[in-house]
Amino acid sequence: MLKILSYFDQFTKEESGQAIYEYACIIAFVGVLMILVFAYSQGELSASLRQSCSSMVVQLEGLCSVAQGP
Repeated sequence: MLKILSYFDQFTKEESGQAIYEYACIIAFVGVLMILVFAYSQGELSASLRQSCSSMVVQLEGLCSVAQGP
């Protein structure tokens, strides 16, 4: 019986796989949140992201033309 309790005590203190489990839980949580946000926004988020990305592209193109000079 003492050997079983010793093994159980060692098993509960082992932390080698704990980080992987925590990262998997975080990734799953973020994935569920993203699904809920996209489902709730009903396409409005897509248009907003497209507009933001287009604005960034225009600004980056302007910076590239300034950096290249005359």
